[in-house]
Amino acid sequence: MVLILFALLFISIPSLVKPSKEVFAENLFVSSLNNGDIITIFNFTLSSQNNEDNSIYMPWLFLHLFEQFSLENFKLTISQGFWRTNLWGYQHVNTGVASGTELSVKFFDKTKNTYQKWHDFIHLINGLFCTSILGLLPQFSVQPKFNDGWWYGSLGGESVCTENLQSWKRLLPCKNSGLASLLKPTSLLSTRFHSITIEMNKQNRNGHFGNFHLNLISKTVYNYQSFKEFTLQNLFNSKLFLRCPVSIQSQLLIKKSKYFDVSSFVTTQNSQDSDLVVIDLNNSSSLNLNKFRFLAKVDNTQRYTHSPTILLHSFFKSVSQVGGRICIQINNPFQQSFNARFMQMIPWQIRVFLHTLTFVCSNKSKESMDFFGEYTLARDGMRPLLIELDILLPANSKCKIEFGFEAAFLKISEFPPDANSGIHVPGAVLSISQDDSTNLSLFSTFTNKSANQKIFGEPLLILLPVPDFSMPFNVICFVCSTIAIFYGNIFALSTKLMKLFPKEEKLLENEQESTLTVKQKIFKCFCNLFSR
Repeated sequence: MVLILFALLFISIPSLVKPSKEVFAENLFVSSLNNGDIITIFNFTLSSQNNEDNSIYMPWLFLHLFEQFSLENFKLTISQGFWRTNLWGYQHVNTGVASGTELSVKFFDKTKNTYQKWHDFIHLINGLFCTSILGLLPQFSVQPKFNDGWWYGSLGGESVCTENLQSWKRLLPCKNSGLASLLKPTSLLSTRFHSITIEMNKQNRNGHFGNFHLNLISKTVYNYQSFKEFTLQNLFNSKLFLRCPVSIQSQLLIKKSKYFDVSSFVTTQNSQDSDLVVIDLNNSSSLNLNKFRFLAKVDNTQRYTHSPTILLHSFFKSVSQVGGRICIQINNPFQQSFNARFMQMIPWQIRVFLHTLTFVCSNKSKESMDFFGEYTLARDGMRPLLIELDILLPANSKCKIEFGFEAAFLKISEFPPDANSGIHVPGAVLSISQDDSTNLSLFSTFTNKSANQKIFGEPLLILLPVPDFSMPFNVICFVCSTIAIFYGNIFALSTKLMKLFPKEEKLLENEQESTLTVKQKIFKCFCNLFSR
């Protein structure tokens, strides 16, 4: 009888437990860039069809945030360094990041108090990832008109640090096994460029709980001069001991070129690209990273042939303490024209003269070009200026977007922290339709045809007219010194008792003092001083 009851119990338990509909995959992409530098891209994807009560691997806090704030999409990127398009080529479409910190959020409900939701969401993300993005409120937050329903913020001076990387790594189901065990801050933050990305979106199903997709990306560029011939173990200063037990796919993708080759002693999978080597790391024989030896064919005397790229460069013209001009130069070396969308955010502390905005292109002759623009005007202490332009880049042309500005005269309470170092202006963003840029992608095998190729400009640093913040300190020191000097005499005059002496005694005392020697006078002075 007891055996029958146990049998019924074990049969009923699986029927009560709902199967987990979550899929986790991890990939590592290794290749060389146009100038011979080495790039590595860690891509961790997690899809879930469960709600927050039944989810096992999906971070519960993110599920709760999506439900609390009615989010449709959320993306946070933090980078260290600047992606040099002229040396490295274009960024991968799905992993393109700007310099500094960038946050974008899309809400399902576009009408119900989205600013308050955006405000609260930034405070939560700031604590969750140990960042310093509170500066987004309010001077670096805006709603783009070309992208309805989105909130966007960017900080050009905030870079990734160890605390951000550790918080990012905690979101993974396997934190100390699989490809995540190769992510060491000492090897990642001492490189030419490093960035982390957290992107999560939700597919709503008639207002009910939908599917979630979480994508975590870490991108790093290494100096080729340090790694002429290396293994993955030497590159990451770490060993891959264990597989991630919950990963259904763990692959190493290696893109070979004439400057970059690999020799391995493990079985590779077939791919459509003959230069792409795909290795399944779920196979136990592939875990030894010393089996993959890379040869970077580097010759300091050899000049690498760079493929033509559309370049975006931002700089100042005629700058002074009062103001100047901001110039964004766009070079199109191709034999075809491109439709592009330009976006530039300017903090409200910088007064921009929109009537001076010009867009000029020169191929054979210098001519002014027509464009369609949308402007979100700045408000003092409330929001920045956002310039959005739909432009046409002619073939073989050099285009310039210029506008004048002046630095605002601010109150002492309106200055940002460390005002003497200036204020960062986020870099410009140029977005080119993927239909027009099929030959622009660096990694054509992993190109998302629905996305646009983004090119990012450099963030600018503008010095503000600041007052002498040390003046109150100087005044306090001067007043305290003055009080200290006169306090002793004033205190003595106000507290000592005056004693009258007869005139004869006073004359006798003066005669006695006149007969004293210098040594006796000094001794008497010290005695009177210490007798007080």
